[in-house]
Amino acid sequence: MSKHKSLWAFSLLLSMLLLAFSLPLLLSWITHSDYHGRWVNEPAPEFQLRTQQGLSPSLADFRGQTLLLYFGYLHCDGFCQHQWVTLFHVMQALKDEPVTAVLISLDPQRDSAEDFATLASNLGANFVAISGQKLEEIQAVANSYHQPFSKLGDWQQNDYKLDHTGDIFMISSQGNVILTYSGDKFLPEQIVADYRRLQQVGE
Repeated sequence: MSKHKSLWAFSLLLSMLLLAFSLPLLLSWITHSDYHGRWVNEPAPEFQLRTQQGLSPSLADFRGQTLLLYFGYLHCDGFCQHQWVTLFHVMQALKDEPVTAVLISLDPQRDSAEDFATLASNLGANFVAISGQKLEEIQAVANSYHQPFSKLGDWQQNDYKLDHTGDIFMISSQGNVILTYSGDKFLPEQIVADYRRLQQVGE
């Protein structure tokens, strides 16, 4: 009987410990479950790439602003265009806010700095285009954001596509990835609503 009591007491203690450890995660999930994006709140990896003009802006250069970061490329088959249009409408709604959209090209072989800068310029004044020159540097930055990509097709003849994730990252003015938006099912007004709510709660 004593053995059963000890086992019961141990099980109870173990259950209480598991509850104590999981409670902060559960409370965080409940608190942030009404955001449209996936709650992250982790330090954003630094980025800076060598471009034709020298070094690109770094993450630190945007401290004090909210960033919307996206990795894409000009020859994308439609997915990137959808994400760029989404960001365009988001930035139009937030044009008077300290928010910048940063686009990083995944395709240095075909995306010239001029063409990628033209894309950003066409989208709006609060868009920044970064077109690096070294594929390995771009891959390192993309991987640090869990955005791996690979070429599909004949890369020697420039007849290829890139298999990539295409998430949009919302980075706080303190330099934390707060929310991520995966896929193309998010509406601009949902991202705008998340931003405004974050400002209200002081994230």
